[in-house]
Amino acid sequence: GALAHQDGDGVELQVESLRAQPGGRFVVRRTTRLAALEQLQNALQISEQGKQSGVIAVRLQGHDAQQVAATLGQIGAEYMRQNLARRSEEAEKTLAFLDQQLPALKDQLEQAELRYNGYRGSHGSVNIDQEVRIALDSLAAAQARRSAQVQRRAELLGRYTDEHPLLRALNAQARASEREIGALQERIAQLPLLEQEQSRLAREVKVDTDLYTALLNTAQQLRLVAVGRVGNVRLVDAPVVPERALLPDRPLIVVLGLVTGLFLGTVLAFASRAVRGGIDAPARIDALLGAHAVQAVIPHS
Repeated sequence: GALAHQDGDGVELQVESLRAQPGGRFVVRRTTRLAALEQLQNALQISEQGKQSGVIAVRLQGHDAQQVAATLGQIGAEYMRQNLARRSEEAEKTLAFLDQQLPALKDQLEQAELRYNGYRGSHGSVNIDQEVRIALDSLAAAQARRSAQVQRRAELLGRYTDEHPLLRALNAQARASEREIGALQERIAQLPLLEQEQSRLAREVKVDTDLYTALLNTAQQLRLVAVGRVGNVRLVDAPVVPERALLPDRPLIVVLGLVTGLFLGTVLAFASRAVRGGIDAPARIDALLGAHAVQAVIPHS
């Protein structure tokens, strides 16, 4: 009932109850951390329930039902805690990056709005037909995608290299966006100079507005994730202590032992008789000698 300390080794031991005869002695052996981890890993049976179901079953067998249930419960709780910590850490890192980018994007958006309003005030508004508007909207969307891809690439470079499949796909998307932007810019280059300048300023305002709004929404979502601390792992069935032992199956072991013992005893008896040889019946002597040669039978024990 008292906590015992081992000075210098950092070992603590507390015995809640002890059933033993008077004078009994016990030997406590300490297992290294690596050996305990390897023993637990070898004993664990981990499998996925169904193909690509995302449901993982963990099984553990041992001599102490209470300890097995407690071990499995602790493993499940630790897995959920690490998953939640990882998601929170990713959200906090991304949020810190966005907090650094948002002030600069806000200033960029304000400057673009000032230039656009000043240009319209000095030259008046210019009517742009529907085809040009579609081209401008497409160009603005392509540039917004490129900006988002650049931002996503900067986030992924903090965790992966350029050879990672995510970054390869992102680079391919960025090259496609560059080609699309080049084609749209060539198309818009045919507009009059006045319309080009106004469209350029309007495009800057739209791109900066869309990018700033997207980053702001992302930052708000990450703040909710960091505050809510919700992981994507759930503990479906908690481990419970079984009412009866799964192994060994004592009635089956007794039956198999009886059958095996009877079979081995019979085989051993026949083998012993075959190896020992000799004559053990008076009738065989009479048959071999042709006369009653045996007048007495000596009991054999």
